[in-house]
Amino acid sequence: MNVHASRHVRARAPADGETQATSARDRALVVCAHPDLAASGFSRPFLEALDESCFAKKALAETYPDWRFDVAREQADLVAAAEIVLLFPVFWYSPPALLQKWLEDVLVDSDGFEQRASLAGKPARMIVSTGGSADEYGPAGKNGHSVEDFLRSLETTLRYVGCVVGPSEVHHAAWRYSEEEVRALAGRFAAERRR
Repeated sequence: MNVHASRHVRARAPADGETQATSARDRALVVCAHPDLAASGFSRPFLEALDESCFAKKALAETYPDWRFDVAREQADLVAAAEIVLLFPVFWYSPPALLQKWLEDVLVDSDGFEQRASLAGKPARMIVSTGGSADEYGPAGKNGHSVEDFLRSLETTLRYVGCVVGPSEVHHAAWRYSEEEVRALAGRFAAERRR
């Protein structure tokens, strides 16, 4: 398996006659919160497979290895995006600490950004990978709860700031997927968004 990842995942440059603001507003912002993207067998190929003409891609761990976020830039990217997509693995029944820190730092009121007004009505969703199989989640599974139960606080945070949260896309036992299968999942996700 190829575990090489570029140091930064960059958004595409605007096309002729298109401004940066216009191009960003037409694209979903995919915020990838895998703490070690190069070692990821799911988040990395999923993110890489998304077409930059439809998706602005941000790999938090690579863009901010010290976890010191450019809050104004992050807020502007959220406001400009057509949709917010959070891509991450579930670690110990929670999103990675990197995502929690990003939320705590970025989703605060500041000059030009009011949490509830700036993101009001903005579609948001989560694409989540787990190490455990689907039958391990739910009341009868060894974990005793569904993945959605574990993600409820994150969903509540997104709703609090005004986002309209769509259903999560959960990929269980992600370590079993080949890179080609993950890229195909990303292709299906992109095709669904275009509809």
